[in-house]
Amino acid sequence: MSKIAIEKCVGELGVCGQRRGENSVCESATWGLLAPLRVLAFLLSGRWVAVGSLTLALALLGRQEPAWSKDLSSRLGVGYADQFGVAGLPSLAVRYYPNSEFGIAGHLGVDTQKDNSKFGFLAKAFRVVFAEDHLNFYVGAAAGLISKENAGRNESGFDLSGYFGAEFFLPGLDSLGWSFEAGVGVTSLSSDVRFRTIGDSPLRAGMIFYF
Repeated sequence: MSKIAIEKCVGELGVCGQRRGENSVCESATWGLLAPLRVLAFLLSGRWVAVGSLTLALALLGRQEPAWSKDLSSRLGVGYADQFGVAGLPSLAVRYYPNSEFGIAGHLGVDTQKDNSKFGFLAKAFRVVFAEDHLNFYVGAAAGLISKENAGRNESGFDLSGYFGAEFFLPGLDSLGWSFEAGVGVTSLSSDVRFRTIGDSPLRAGMIFYF
């Protein structure tokens, strides 16, 4: 149907509207003719909206940069931690990744305070199970030896724990790792055996600088 024919029908619609009672046949014919045109226009407008939305989404996806995990293969890190079952024994921490998936760590804490000395050594092993940009999520286990002196009496024992955690790196500080960990553990001393849950923020799980 040509544009002139459509405009003619629209004009007839106005005339028929004024003479609704006089020419009902014209009114019915005009509305019947315009209804398919309006439906077609609606469908076309919806189609272009859908096409435009799809095009925009594809463009945004195409501009996204790929995310790469934090690869610490063959890197040695030094820092601190405070994770012994004996309270108040912060430690020096060393962490090493032989490859991108497996890591080991050692913690050493010493306090020679008179009548209240403390000592601890903890070995940890963990595996990265999920990695994303600037963060490695891992699971692991730890075992260590501890001792403390209380009123001249020395007690010794061990620390065991199983945990999961994550090490993350802030943009611009790519060599400084911040950790948080959670899990369960047992601390056994000469006079006491204690089961505990673990929930360590970076102030306890530690911060490590990698060389």
